[in-house]
Parts: sequence; C-alpha cells; structure tokens
Amino acid sequence: PQCVAHLLRRRNLFVQEPCSTDRRGARRYCGSCWAHAALSSIADRIKIASKGAGRDVVPAVQVMIDCGDAGTCNGGDSMKAYEWVHKNGIPDITCAQYQAKNMKCGDTATCENWSDLIRF
Repeated sequence: PQCVAHLLRRRNLFVQEPCSTDRRGARRYCGSCWAHAALSSIADRIKIASKGAGRDVVPAVQVMIDCGDAGTCNGGDSMKAYEWVHKNGIPDITCAQYQAKNMKCGDTATCENWSDLIRF
C-alpha cells in the first residue's frame, strides 16, 4: 500500500507530515517536518549556488533525526539543524534512507565513514 502523508493542524496551519511504511505495509508517522524543511532548503541553496550543474543533492533526513542534536520524530528545531549540518556535514540520502522513526545513530549510517559529506 502507498503511504500518503497526513495533515497535522499546528497553530492554525495545516502541515503535511511525511510518512513511511514498514515491511508489512503499516504506516508510520514521524514529526520530522523540521528536518525535511531544513535539509530541503540546504539542497535548494546548493542547487542555486551551483547554477544547476551536477547531480541533485539530497541530504539524509534520517541521519539528522538520529545523529543530529536538533530534534527527533517528536519534533525539532530547523535552525539547530542548519547549525549541526554546518558544523558536521551530512551524508546524501543514499547513505541512509528515510525510515520515519527514531533510531540509534550507528543503525542509521549505512555508509562506512560518511566520506562524501554535504557541507555548506
């Protein structure tokens, strides 16, 4: 079954919340809109700065949730996410696919040493 994002009402605004499905097809929801917003805007800034040259950069949201200090699936802070990426860098999504759940940092990073970090 397809996973359709649901809408959450937050401060009189409707926010589309990303979701994922597990192996059985059960839906999982994660309050990670703060991470998606921050990392999406970083990817956009990189694309604009490169004038569209090269491959698209897609930062690993799951790594931010599990390894960063800006928040979890229970909510977070986009500004702290920017600061964490600026300080540490973040791997591409090919390193860790979005799971829509809190995990341990070591379980997330499937790339050996995050050798190709996205930095800004």
